Amino acid sequence: MPKDEPRICAISHGSLRQTWRLAAAGGMAGMLTNTLLHPLDTVKTVRQADPTHFRGMAPTLLKIIRTRGPFALYAGIVPALIGSAFSSALYFGAYEMVKGALAQMSPYSFQKPRTRIPLTALSAACGNVASSVLFVPKEVVKQRMQSAVDPGNFFGAAKNVLAASGISGLYRGYKATLLRNIPSTMLRFAIYEEAKLAIRRLKRENSDKPLTFPEVIAAGSIAGVASSACTTPMDVLKTRFATGAIKPGTAILPAIRDIVGRDGVPGLFVGIRPRIVWAALFAAIGFSSYEVCKSWVLDDRAFPLRNITRQRVKEQYTSNEGK
Repeated sequence: MPKDEPRICAISHGSLRQTWRLAAAGGMAGMLTNTLLHPLDTVKTVRQADPTHFRGMAPTLLKIIRTRGPFALYAGIVPALIGSAFSSALYFGAYEMVKGALAQMSPYSFQKPRTRIPLTALSAACGNVASSVLFVPKEVVKQRMQSAVDPGNFFGAAKNVLAASGISGLYRGYKATLLRNIPSTMLRFAIYEEAKLAIRRLKRENSDKPLTFPEVIAAGSIAGVASSACTTPMDVLKTRFATGAIKPGTAILPAIRDIVGRDGVPGLFVGIRPRIVWAALFAAIGFSSYEVCKSWVLDDRAFPLRNITRQRVKEQYTSNEGK
């Protein structure tokens, strides 16, 4: 872990140079995380798209390998990597910029939980809204390839969507995605930041030292499990819209009634176990890799900052959270 890890990540509103570096760190972290966890995401997507034929995580995994081959677990990896690089860059860049702007407007707000938690959640929501512009089309193409609706290549799958439904086809399930992602993101970032603070307090005498790699992984895992469990129904909806299992244009409530009518209430929680496992790993790997990449891109030795000294960068990222 970085030696000079800031206690709370907040970027100055006007520091565009640091913003793009943090965005780059987010993009690198997103690509690494998606590469490692794509097979598990494929299993989750296939289960949610057709729960009647795919029951259980292990049976689904084996059935995919047996019927489509082991490489099918990486179906949709190209749009996943391209999309995650840009959407994660927007995600973290917007999050850090909004959080920094809020910290500048109210410097003491991040010292008290009753204001720190909602401000962190608001910053995360802004980051998610910004990234969804790229995230949703990527998910539509990726999930159609994963579920074998469009088993061809990335460009062929995207072309089929555009030919059938136009640009709007790439945004199928957009509302369901936002209903899932915004609450999930707000919970995940708020819990992650508070978990880091709790770990620091538990360390007591060593509270000024940066968190170790296992500690960051633990904080990320807790945040990922809690946020994903609460938003699984919206994830099921998003997958059904993206794969065409629900007719395009169907409103959210009728879509929920349709799922419950066919599969019962458990139908809204199909794939919750792989989703929780995936979310825990995703958050743990994502947050830890982001912290490492962030430290790297802000390191003067790797990327000399023009007109901004290393000490000034540290000051912009330092918070009074320990007070």
